[in-house]
Amino acid sequence: MDVSAVLEIIGVVAFSMVGVFVGIEYELDVFGIFVVSLCSALGGGIIRDLVLGVTPPVSFVRPVYTVTVLVTVVASLILFKIVDKRLSRKSVKILKKTVDFFDAVGLGVFAINGCQAAIELGYADNFIMIVFVGAVTGVGGGMIRDVLSGRKPIVLRKEVYALAAIVGSILYFFIHDKLNHYFAVYICAGLITVIRVLASWRRINISYAIKNADLKIDE
Repeated sequence: MDVSAVLEIIGVVAFSMVGVFVGIEYELDVFGIFVVSLCSALGGGIIRDLVLGVTPPVSFVRPVYTVTVLVTVVASLILFKIVDKRLSRKSVKILKKTVDFFDAVGLGVFAINGCQAAIELGYADNFIMIVFVGAVTGVGGGMIRDVLSGRKPIVLRKEVYALAAIVGSILYFFIHDKLNHYFAVYICAGLITVIRVLASWRRINISYAIKNADLKIDE
């Protein structure tokens, strides 16, 4: 199994776990949790393939991804059920940080996977294509997940999320042909993960404050 396939499986597991947590938090039933987890894990890859003209999308022709989501959802629900009654307030905070970490891992893995897919299809010199595909692969599934669960998409809020994917994708564009392939992948995916984790845990955000402004649409 090549590095791209391994990264995709890691990303699928990570985003599936985040989908389970979001589904539980927003009181979805088991089917709803599976749906949002499926969208969370596979949505970005489907958008990536459609942008790159890969039809049908890889997720529909390789059942291993759907099976991975199903296994992850079942295992996560069992785990959460076991520990639910034993969680203190401090434990809940630790759990949320753990979920944030998995979300960051998924973001990093999928963003660089998207960059790789664009390069493999002949867009190695197209800066805009690589960065766009990398970013949309990283954030696309999460946006679909959040919309379905009734949550304001995290990428549209002031948190450092899409920016992390963009930074990592830009770096990958410049170093992928200058360093060892695996080294470049791990550096860029790791950078995205670290940026996202630090931004989440340290509450670093991008805010735009409008003070004393009187904005009117209609006079």
